[in-house]
Amino acid sequence: MAIDRKSLGKRIQKHRKELDLTQATLAERAKLDTTYLSQVERGVKSPSLDALARIAKALKVGLGALLEDTRASKSVPLTKEIAEILSAWTPKQRRAVLQALRTLAEL
Repeated sequence: MAIDRKSLGKRIQKHRKELDLTQATLAERAKLDTTYLSQVERGVKSPSLDALARIAKALKVGLGALLEDTRASKSVPLTKEIAEILSAWTPKQRRAVLQALRTLAEL
């Protein structure tokens, strides 16, 4: 799976701003060039794993916080809502819904 450079850059920027850091300060803490960090935040460049680890450490977050796929995390509430609705239904009703979903997936 490819990493979306723009989304990654936005997450780095979000964490940096939450800490009220300038790009120059974050770059210094991560031992990176400010221009390079700017390019990473704008999604122009993909950081190496080493650079990404240094950015995460400077931001005091885990790599997962920077690599998290926000699209996947947005689907969790929907999945939870569906599970809550189905939990109130009988097994027979749940099987019918599952069959309907399988039929729709084949279209």
